[in-house]
Amino acid sequence: MNRWGWLLAVLVGAMGPVNAQNFDFYQQGPYRAEVPNPSQITGYEPGQFQTPHAQVLQVVQKIAETSDRVKVLPIGQTWERRGLYLAVISAPENLARIPEIQANLARLADPRKTTLEQATQISRVTPAVVWLNFGIHGNESASYETVQQVVYQLAASQDPQTLKILKDVVVVINVMHNPDGHERFAVWENSVAMGDPEPFSLEHEEPYQVYGRGNHYRFDMNRDMLALTQPENHAIARELLRWRPQVFADFHGQVKSYFFPPAAEPVNKNLVLKQTLFWNDRFGKANAQAFDRYGWEYYVRDIFDLHYAGYMDSWSSLNGATGMTYETDGGGPRSLVIRREDDSLLTFRQGIAKHYVAALATLETAQANREARLKDYYAFFKTGLEQANQGNLRREILTNKDPEKTAGVVKALVRLGIEVGRTQESFRATVQDYGGSGSVAREFAPGSFVVDLQQPQKRLAQAILEPDPQLDPGIEDRLRVGVGRLRVADDRNVVLVLDVEQRARSCSAA
Repeated sequence: MNRWGWLLAVLVGAMGPVNAQNFDFYQQGPYRAEVPNPSQITGYEPGQFQTPHAQVLQVVQKIAETSDRVKVLPIGQTWERRGLYLAVISAPENLARIPEIQANLARLADPRKTTLEQATQISRVTPAVVWLNFGIHGNESASYETVQQVVYQLAASQDPQTLKILKDVVVVINVMHNPDGHERFAVWENSVAMGDPEPFSLEHEEPYQVYGRGNHYRFDMNRDMLALTQPENHAIARELLRWRPQVFADFHGQVKSYFFPPAAEPVNKNLVLKQTLFWNDRFGKANAQAFDRYGWEYYVRDIFDLHYAGYMDSWSSLNGATGMTYETDGGGPRSLVIRREDDSLLTFRQGIAKHYVAALATLETAQANREARLKDYYAFFKTGLEQANQGNLRREILTNKDPEKTAGVVKALVRLGIEVGRTQESFRATVQDYGGSGSVAREFAPGSFVVDLQQPQKRLAQAILEPDPQLDPGIEDRLRVGVGRLRVADDRNVVLVLDVEQRARSCSAA
């Protein structure tokens, strides 16, 4: 996954490196005998083979059939008609009251209906929701192996720490975000992989015709959460609004050593910066401690920022979660094993092990901070509503002569949970050209679409539609973008009139 950012900070574990090739995925037991582990189902150990789509689902479904902690839910289909599934994992008593938990979290996400006192009480008694998102890029294949091990650990382990997680957390796992891209990659890779570590061997040269990073149309779905053009992301957007996670971890690869937050600058100014940086640091330090136990190298910041609203981590953060990107080193186009520049060997199994450890560390941190994170989740939306009354930009109007293009933008906003109204009568307002050429009177016809920022999704709506994003000092000149827009002012509000046609082109190019 490639991103433009800045500020490199490299952290190295205090111990000497431990060879994760021999990592034991079953060290946190004992395990329920009736629940099969992934290797018992697939017939091979993690890192020996690229598991295709159907077999990943078989593993998850067989585990779910034997564990009362797991529910597998279909949520959609890809362009190639492969199923998309969530594995929802928690203590049986939590699974029995999922509608109540979802209703409580919906109340936290709408401070118009929930007082601070009510939110405090909800936070005391409600499990946190952690979303683990695996496999958005189909050739970053460690995700597809890691998900099997995480599901098994949560479904079968009797380890006290695992039981604490299950009691206090509902874990929502996106089993395979990009089955179509992964299938192309896995079938090709399995047909040529021999375990040759030399970088120029065939198994390390993924053909461009295969290129499994994108989905069926070779679309990079980690750039799509603004325009929402792909069915896989339609499903994710819909389910995130249903489950309303407080933590969202997106699993990627491949980098030279493992990456986890804190993220790089710029950080989107529509986030609650103090809150965002605090939780990035809290989860990052917990991951660092887990990696230090094995002496594994890792780094933070570098090029993985939290600015663009179409990235999974930024988008989930703008929905109130602690959104994070995790990048592993082994696997993917590096195949089963590759020789690094220092002549050491990096294996697929090592890449899987690091994702696995990071996933469990994330769950442990969420469990330990459950109530505080739920309170901050409520505060995210409450302060957004309060700020909507204070800024100059309070309403945004979508207008264009092409109804189809206008409707496309409105549909994307509604899918993101943004409230969009429509005027019943015409009205007139003063318009100031965005380029600064003066003010004109503007008549708006009945049926104009209006986004009032006085709504729970204020932060996300403003991040998508604001005319002048605020950036960190020194970065603005490099990242500044401009799309022709009009700004409308009257005595009460400043309203943005958005050129929908230009915005649609901007979204498609993002």
